[in-house]
Amino acid sequence: MNTVSVIIPTYNSENTIEKCVLSVMNQSSEYLSEIIVIDDGSTDTTEEKIRNLSNIDPRIYYHKKVNGGVSSARNLGIELVHGKYVMFIDSDDEIKSDIIENMVKHSNNNDLVVSGIELHQESGCTEISKEGTFSPSEVIENYGNSIPGLLVNGPCAKLFRKELLESKEIKFEEGLSLGEDTLFVFQYLKYCSQVIFIKNIGYVYYQMGNTSLMTKFRKDGYQNAKYVYLLLFDIAKSICKGNIPVSLKAVYKNVLMVYIRKTIYNKDKVDKLFIKNIIRDYF
Repeated sequence: MNTVSVIIPTYNSENTIEKCVLSVMNQSSEYLSEIIVIDDGSTDTTEEKIRNLSNIDPRIYYHKKVNGGVSSARNLGIELVHGKYVMFIDSDDEIKSDIIENMVKHSNNNDLVVSGIELHQESGCTEISKEGTFSPSEVIENYGNSIPGLLVNGPCAKLFRKELLESKEIKFEEGLSLGEDTLFVFQYLKYCSQVIFIKNIGYVYYQMGNTSLMTKFRKDGYQNAKYVYLLLFDIAKSICKGNIPVSLKAVYKNVLMVYIRKTIYNKDKVDKLFIKNIIRDYF
């Protein structure tokens, strides 16, 4: 049976967790076998809301752990799954009622199934999708170009094979707090034979304010992004016969520039020499 386990990491998500879990409970598919909610040490009413839902739906399994970050929560979820396939959902997002059914239908000869995304931002709503079957090298060669980067970045809107995750010991890097989700996908791509992108818009992604220059400034953001992309380059070379695709280099340059702009915008939090050094490094 093509059973699917859904992993939802959560932390202090009392305002969104019910809507997220309900969107999974309301799936039209018979393939959904379990909803594993990993509570990463919430201190609000998140636990109460999840337990109330678990009393309604026996497919919900609630696990609370000491706070360790989203990667540790996702990794625990991977250890607990029983389904043939694994799907990740962030606690402030939702999924459409037919996403699991549509993804499983396309899973037979594909190691990774990627759904379309309904992206909600302050500026409005955008549908992002791609249709077609690709080798891992074709995915990376077209990453950020004909294949939108958002469809590759991060584990959400994807269907992974549990057997592949376990046999290759693919985990989220718990020591990273930026870019670890994209690194996870690239590590998985190393062992794929075929990837399919489906046109169905099944994942609802809320990105409200996350891209603002005024939010989430971290002094180590530039160096962290650089470190992650150098790891991505190594993986890309192993997949693309020693080459780093031009499209990946372009994404890398754009990401670093975002962090330079954030640093300049938050110049009151760093000294001028720090800004000069990262700009010199960039060039």
